[in-house]
Amino acid sequence: MERLEEIQPNTDELRYFLNITEEELEYFKNLSREELSEEIIELNNEMSIEDLMEMKAAGSVVLSSLMGLNSNKRKWHLISGLIGLSSLSYHITGWCPYEKFLKRLGLRTEEKISDEIAVLKYLRGDFDDLAREISVEIGRS
Repeated sequence: MERLEEIQPNTDELRYFLNITEEELEYFKNLSREELSEEIIELNNEMSIEDLMEMKAAGSVVLSSLMGLNSNKRKWHLISGLIGLSSLSYHITGWCPYEKFLKRLGLRTEEKISDEIAVLKYLRGDFDDLAREISVEIGRS
């Protein structure tokens, strides 16, 4: 059992690697198993910045394409191309000027949401069997 404790992260390591605040960790530690499960379900349904960016780009391309078909003006097709180029640039570089604005509105990145889900699963005990298996493997070597 001593080896199992050696491989489990302490609070500081957990906060550092999963990028959460002390207040968030303390709040989650006080939740019951059922409440943790509800939080995980809620987080899985949360819209991320990436989701919103994809929806915005898709909606803008559809709208500008329809406007281009109705008016037969090339500027609408140019707008579709620029939106597509902007979306491609965002996926390649991972940066978008709207990201800071969306963060101020309270939206989070997929990475931040995934980090929080991982903490909740850890606190719920989802990784206990894995820790035991690792402990057994360490004991064999």
